[in-house]
Amino acid sequence: MKNKFLMTQGKIWRQIKSLFDSQATTKNEDFVEQLEDILLGADIGLKASSHIMKSFTREFELKSNKSTLLIEKVLSNEIFNIVKPLEQSLMIKREKPLVVLLVGANGSGKTTTAGKLANYIKKNNLSVLFGAADTYRAAAVEQIISLGELTSVEVISRNGKEPAAIAYETVATGLKKKIDIMIIDTSGRLPNQDNLIRELVKIKRVIRGFEPQVDLETILTIDSNTGQNSVAQVMIFDNNIGIDGLVLTKMDGTARGGVVVAIAGEKKLPIRYIGTGEGMNDLQEFNAKEFTASLLR
Repeated sequence: MKNKFLMTQGKIWRQIKSLFDSQATTKNEDFVEQLEDILLGADIGLKASSHIMKSFTREFELKSNKSTLLIEKVLSNEIFNIVKPLEQSLMIKREKPLVVLLVGANGSGKTTTAGKLANYIKKNNLSVLFGAADTYRAAAVEQIISLGELTSVEVISRNGKEPAAIAYETVATGLKKKIDIMIIDTSGRLPNQDNLIRELVKIKRVIRGFEPQVDLETILTIDSNTGQNSVAQVMIFDNNIGIDGLVLTKMDGTARGGVVVAIAGEKKLPIRYIGTGEGMNDLQEFNAKEFTASLLR
């Protein structure tokens, strides 16, 4: 993961080091305030930044020997403690079939994530079935069919059927064929589009009709480049339909890696995976220790 955050780590640490180098002529309170500005500018968010700065200020006042090592140690410890609870990859090996419902805003990388996740699952010797429930865009159906061919995964796709019906057929087919994991791709939507949010609620209700034969995992894909908008999306989607985990996409070289900390500061939803590129293998489990080291060094 470390090599994927070069832009993020360079931006944050260069600013911190430059601030420290100039602190000889800066009052302590001004130094602390400017450090908090750096964290906010890195999309770490107000709540998480405030929490970090309380600990930093306390340590900064106690230590007579102030150094970049002290700054790094305090910030690393605090950031790690904030994001560590999110380090929970998806448990794919289960006693019963799993339905993964992928939701998110337009362009967040849902369909691409579906392909990467299928590739990851198959490497663990489990079977996969796709459900093409993004019926609003013909290109989305074509994309997941293409991904199905690439990963040798069957796709349930029916022209003219509503998304809930596609979800029903996908789960029913998966159960009949004893598929391990069914991945259902949905259309992109903004969290303020009430009619589309209601559609997701209907899809979840249909899938839950198969319980207890299956487990259901609703995963929200988040484009890491959207900064603080990511936090708002997490909060609204979770409040409206209930989210079990996150996939953070486009984390390769993004200058907004701090949004992971912002999300963790607001909502302790597990980060199932991060997307670090366009390739089928560019899906990684989130590692809090590596992420923190990358962010600050």
